[in-house]
Amino acid sequence: MNQEFFGGIKADSGVRKIRVNDAGEYIELSLTDVTLFERFTGLLDWFEIKQAELNQFGADFEARHANDGDNTKAVVEVIHKRTELFTECCKKMDEVFGEGCCRKVFGNIIPDELPIMDFFEQMTPIMQRMAAERGEKLKTKYSRNRKGKGKQRSKDELIADYKARNAAGELTDGGAEV
Repeated sequence: MNQEFFGGIKADSGVRKIRVNDAGEYIELSLTDVTLFERFTGLLDWFEIKQAELNQFGADFEARHANDGDNTKAVVEVIHKRTELFTECCKKMDEVFGEGCCRKVFGNIIPDELPIMDFFEQMTPIMQRMAAERGEKLKTKYSRNRKGKGKQRSKDELIADYKARNAAGELTDGGAEV
């Protein structure tokens, strides 16, 4: 069925692509997603808290097992705790930056804190630039200069302009511009 449309619009989605590996894969983030910056800062705060908890767990571990001769089970416990944390972190990164972010960035591994922190350090200035761009777009869109430079002409001014242009021969065809 051929459908006629009265009109159409195209909203700016604000999507920005960030290349994340040498294979050319990228993540997409939208400037217009009102939750993006909150989710990003929330992820950073969450990771900082979890890192502190992991460090405390490690310190407690050392205190508990300082005199153990064979502490293989204890070491496995620490490894398991770290794996849980970094697996959860990858899930949260995928929630913030899009499904598959961790695979694209780190490959098919569960990264430890070093590459994760490196990712956050590289993303922070990108997110700051995106926030600045968003601010500029809002400032431009809603500035007084955008619509008629903040001054609307009165009816008398419009009539006087029309008469002057008509007298100068700028208007033809009964007053309609050509």
